[in-house]
Amino acid sequence: MKPFNYIASRLIGFVLILLIGSIIYQFTIYPSIKKSEGWLQHLAVRQLEKNAEILYLSSSTNKAFGPNDTDQRSIVEIVQDSIQHKIVSIDTGAIHCGIFYEILKRIPQNQLPKKIIIDLNVRSFGNNWIHSGLENSLQRNLVYWNAYPGVINHLRASMKVYNYQSPAEHHRAIEYGEKFTELPFGNSHTTIKKWCDSLFKASKTPEEGMTMIRHFGHFIDEQNSMLRNVDLIVEWGKKQRIPIVFVILPENVHRMEFLVGNDLRKLVEQNADFLQKRYSTKNVQVINLVDDLDETVFFESFPTEHYTSVGRKHIAQKMIEEINSKK
Repeated sequence: MKPFNYIASRLIGFVLILLIGSIIYQFTIYPSIKKSEGWLQHLAVRQLEKNAEILYLSSSTNKAFGPNDTDQRSIVEIVQDSIQHKIVSIDTGAIHCGIFYEILKRIPQNQLPKKIIIDLNVRSFGNNWIHSGLENSLQRNLVYWNAYPGVINHLRASMKVYNYQSPAEHHRAIEYGEKFTELPFGNSHTTIKKWCDSLFKASKTPEEGMTMIRHFGHFIDEQNSMLRNVDLIVEWGKKQRIPIVFVILPENVHRMEFLVGNDLRKLVEQNADFLQKRYSTKNVQVINLVDDLDETVFFESFPTEHYTSVGRKHIAQKMIEEINSKK
């Protein structure tokens, strides 16, 4: 009996030490860790507490402004200046529809907006975004957005118990897609790699054109993994009875055409049409702006959806028209 009591007392003592240590960790160390590692929740909670009627989900597009912009208002600020409804945004660099969905399903019922406007950019459906070097950081961030004890969350994050893929896996996925995913063109444009190789041989300065091909040379179809995230958002909106509006963002199609020919522009426009038709038939409002802006509005050489004030005002105006419509 004595050995049993000895073991039991030691076990109980060990459990108590774990509990006390966990409680101390939860209220002393964990808050600072969660603030730095789980910053997305802090951002979302801060914005949702404003109880706006309209929620705008964007990436860096919303707030990016050109170096010569005298008007540095974000898209949502431009919209707010022209409507009576209160609108707030949740936006940060590199987030996409997969992260947007994770945000939406965590919104408390008493903070649900009356309408949600979400950016769609054709570039985010390509491997270079899906397998971005920032994706693991975003997925790790979500580990901290729950009600589990802090020590459990930190342990899960440390052990990579989330949707983790090693940088090598991401790189291989991009490389495989470039070599073997077929595009709907003939001759040297049948894959991204062949297209880039042909451009390299034909141009003295092919770098910018090859970057465009790598980020936009994809064909969106039913098997696209990002498409599933968009579908989940639509399903969530129907379940909550909240109207969803997708804004297909302008892309620098004029620059693409100049650098690599008309095929890439046609592919981007075809992908945008696919998205518009797919979700319009699901009773979702889709604003297709993919070829609305000329290249003077894009102020970066790397392909981004970052616009000067002219571009931000154009997108904002289309959002204002939709908000004020009686549909």
